[in-house]
Amino acid sequence: NVEAYLRECLDSVCGQTYRNLEIILVDDGSPDRCPEICDEWTQRDSRIKAIHKKNGGLSDARNTGIEAATGEYLAFVDSDDYVDPHMYETMLNAMIRTDSGIACCGRYVVKGTKQIAMHRMDRETIFAAEDAVKELLIGGYVEEAAWDKVYRAELFEGICFPVGEINEDIVIMPELIKRAGYIVHVGKAFYYYWKNGSSITRSAYSEKKRIVLDHLDAVQEYLEKTYPDLMDYFNVLQCRYCQSMLYLLLDNKCVHQTYLIDYQAFYSRFKISFRPALKLVSISNIEKIKGYLIYYKVYYWIHYLKQRVKK
Repeated sequence: NVEAYLRECLDSVCGQTYRNLEIILVDDGSPDRCPEICDEWTQRDSRIKAIHKKNGGLSDARNTGIEAATGEYLAFVDSDDYVDPHMYETMLNAMIRTDSGIACCGRYVVKGTKQIAMHRMDRETIFAAEDAVKELLIGGYVEEAAWDKVYRAELFEGICFPVGEINEDIVIMPELIKRAGYIVHVGKAFYYYWKNGSSITRSAYSEKKRIVLDHLDAVQEYLEKTYPDLMDYFNVLQCRYCQSMLYLLLDNKCVHQTYLIDYQAFYSRFKISFRPALKLVSISNIEKIKGYLIYYKVYYWIHYLKQRVKK
């Protein structure tokens, strides 16, 4: 369902200054014209291969692409996003030069005509695995998204994205980072992330988002075994994820009451992690104020009054 964006995405991938690409398009049972567009582009560029399959979700589509890939390196692009023409040449060169298993970059969040730069650095920087995992936990320069990175393909041996789940990147990214040994951040922003209200993670709360609780448990267990010195920073991750879910759960009375058990589960974890997280990282005053409003259980009423005033 991204036919309005797909051609721009494909233009950006096919127009890379690094030409030795194998481009795999996974049509995940899309009901719009995406299958036709995929087939059309296989005729336009010999590097492109289209795979048509029944709908299985984002993770299943990525796993299908991984299985079909034959290159030494892997990268992912969501089909409603696009990338800078120098992205893969710059990142691959950095990986080879620094002997890193993963390269990552900054991004531009696209909102209409606005582009907001995020996760950029002043210069190329190499992170050891443990430091990279710390960045992931605090929402720093190395983030959990799969699409702002290039990987050595061998890192995915025995690893796949959890099928049928949202927020799937966070479950496997710590292990991928560990296997990589070193992560090089190229400093610049190369990925253009289209922010739209219909995306999987930004849509209204549903039962599917309850899986975030299991993902937090999985990350906590992994850290306890692999990076026990980072356990304090788990509070930052848990606070960030729970706060984002609580925004959705507190959006209106109907959602709040329908998913009251989920609200209580996310709130209890948020309450445990909120104050410890504030001691470890600095956040914007707006997010801090919203956090306190949630913490003291007044966010819903202020949000409700704000909506009433707008009406």
